[in-house]
Amino acid sequence: MGGGKSGNDNIGLDFLLVSNCPNGNHSKSQNACNSNISKFFGISHLFEIISSFILMLDEKKFAVKILLVGTGGLVAKQPLIPTPNPRTLLSGRKNAKKFKAMTIIKNISEWPKQFLPPTVILVIFIAGVALGVVLSSWLFVLGLAAVSAVFSLFSAVNQKKLFFVLFLVFALALLYASFFKYLYSSSLSSGCEFVRIDSDVKSAGQLVRFGVVDQSGRRAVVETNSNLNFGYKDKLKLCFDSEQIKNQPALSRYLLSQYKSDLIIENPKIEFEERGRGAVRFLYDLTDEFSQKITSLFPGDEGVLSKGLLLGGTEGFSSSFKDHLKISGTSHLVAVSGYNVSIMTVVLFEFFRLIWSRRAAFVLSGLLLVVFCLMTGGSASVVRASIMGGLFLAQKALGRATPIYHFLVSAAFFMMLQNPYVIYDLGFQLSFAAMAGLIYLGSPIEKLIEAKVSQEAVKTILKVLTETISAQIFALPILLSGFGVVSIVSPITNVLILPFVPLAMLLIFIALVGALVWPLLGIFLAGIAAPLIEYFTAVINFFGSLKFAKISVSVMNWWWAGIIYVFILLLTAWVRKINKERFVNFCL
Repeated sequence: MGGGKSGNDNIGLDFLLVSNCPNGNHSKSQNACNSNISKFFGISHLFEIISSFILMLDEKKFAVKILLVGTGGLVAKQPLIPTPNPRTLLSGRKNAKKFKAMTIIKNISEWPKQFLPPTVILVIFIAGVALGVVLSSWLFVLGLAAVSAVFSLFSAVNQKKLFFVLFLVFALALLYASFFKYLYSSSLSSGCEFVRIDSDVKSAGQLVRFGVVDQSGRRAVVETNSNLNFGYKDKLKLCFDSEQIKNQPALSRYLLSQYKSDLIIENPKIEFEERGRGAVRFLYDLTDEFSQKITSLFPGDEGVLSKGLLLGGTEGFSSSFKDHLKISGTSHLVAVSGYNVSIMTVVLFEFFRLIWSRRAAFVLSGLLLVVFCLMTGGSASVVRASIMGGLFLAQKALGRATPIYHFLVSAAFFMMLQNPYVIYDLGFQLSFAAMAGLIYLGSPIEKLIEAKVSQEAVKTILKVLTETISAQIFALPILLSGFGVVSIVSPITNVLILPFVPLAMLLIFIALVGALVWPLLGIFLAGIAAPLIEYFTAVINFFGSLKFAKISVSVMNWWWAGIIYVFILLLTAWVRKINKERFVNFCL
């Protein structure tokens, strides 16, 4: 290569070297030019050149182009083009990749909001948890979760956003159900154990039943005829042998729903160690005191009915009156159903709203709702109604309007999150089925009544009939599969009783407060409420004693219940179509 050649002729295989020897210096020998270039490629710049060579890779063409400037005297007069710090470039590239990954994650996280409303996502989660609980094989559940996760990943890669969300939520629900079953799978073994009572203490005649848990989390259900007065969080010492440990498959699902264990210890030797403490125990004791006060104000079954209307519970009823409650379809009166909780929620909020701000009313009403839920034992119907009541209060405090079925699905989600075994509780099933009937079947019929009927008295009667029949239609398959008995006089008894329940609850509460202040005052105030309670018992006893008041069938299988629900849904769709409403309205 001659010194007179232009630098553009010096093209290598993998890089371009431009020699900037001035035109006037063409007389320099080739060795001098090479010497200047050698200066350029000094040891001090070797690392920068190599780093630039690597970091300026064109990833698509796999070619390398390096522009080297400076020969001759220009090397001394002009600085080299500054080479970026390799660490800075590498850090920038890492940040770019991190930003790209975060963008992908963010986009994926937005998919549920874009393609599925939150209510539908919760329904999928509830269905997955229920399936995970019902299936007995752990390996099958985990395998199903793995398959769902694989389909979710495949859907994400192929931008199938809807299926990605469906499979991912379903897989997470199955995994949660498996984790919960594993967490509560350990049970007490024979011997002597120190335990604490971890549930409400329920009595049926001479039999007392409650759940216990030891320090390591092992659980069991104790059934005893002991006369000791047990309570929540009491510390006990249990001694028993293997023959006292029983498994009753017929009660297994019920025990799991109530105590998270189906292992029964019959009549163990019990030594009382320490009385329970805490706010929950205080509320339980307060409930017992209130119950005793109420039953002392009213005689016999009327006292137990008064206590049931305000605090719930059927303990103390005569066997005949308990049968009449079932036959007449009025058992929900003493179960502290959603009807009782809704009355209390609305009354409390509106009362506090008159005194304080909307948010203060929300906080106070919410706290009292939690207290009431704990005092009444926290049954499935009470918890469901309390969660929905709390969401209703939040809606009121924020000044927003939200469809009520969002509250229903949210309540089911929170309850199954706390205890997936609650799916086995018939009270849980009946409570949600009845509420769904009120929302989807009763609501459009009530709107038709509002449009067609003008007289308030007739309108009230028709509304109560509509609510009762709608709730009973949706609960019918569960009643037939769980009990095999359906009351046909329930609409009539509820029309005669339900409109007066709020007044009865108020009068009973006033009598209770009077009795706490001064016993004689409580007796006087109870006399005001007594005629209404006597009216309730008369209606219940009359309709409950009728021979044709109920229909008894053999307990049906679950698939028959499913077929009945198909016809119920078709009926509901037809009614809603008449009322010009969509069957399912997934509002965000």
